[in-house]
Amino acid sequence: MNNLSRILTLTFLIFTQNALGQNLIDSSLTETEYLNITEELKVFSDFENVGGAIIYRDDNRTLSLGHLKKDSLHVILLEKINVGKRPTKQMLDTLNFISSSENNWTNLNMCTDIDNPDRKGIFGFYNREKGKDYTNKKYFDNIVFAWQVDLNNSRMELINPDRIKCVNIGYGV
Repeated sequence: MNNLSRILTLTFLIFTQNALGQNLIDSSLTETEYLNITEELKVFSDFENVGGAIIYRDDNRTLSLGHLKKDSLHVILLEKINVGKRPTKQMLDTLNFISSSENNWTNLNMCTDIDNPDRKGIFGFYNREKGKDYTNKKYFDNIVFAWQVDLNNSRMELINPDRIKCVNIGYGV
């Protein structure tokens, strides 16, 4: 069995996918506190920690998004931050995204609903052409996968990416 097959099998054993494409986490993982998920949770030891973002809720930084990647498998984590002398995190929710393209990118920055700019907590993966200069493009609008964080329920919900645009953090650089 190749590495990708092993990872996918392991991922599907740990996460059960419902009809919306959202994953329900094994309860033993939600009870586990960690500082560095790729070092402390064996299931993610072969993953690259691509980055993350703090989610502000009423001026309180209690949630974060994490992005792990192994080959074409991306795992987005909604995490609770346990504040203390050594802050730890706990998984609340996950989304899996399998991309066969190296042109799908995310930076976990906020995205905007073009039809409803007041809608908050939107993130997405966007298509990026290799070799193209994006420094003069303020927003990415070719979104292939998007979700919204429901702060009331601490869950991530898949949304239609058609009318979503994401901020280009490299704009003007």
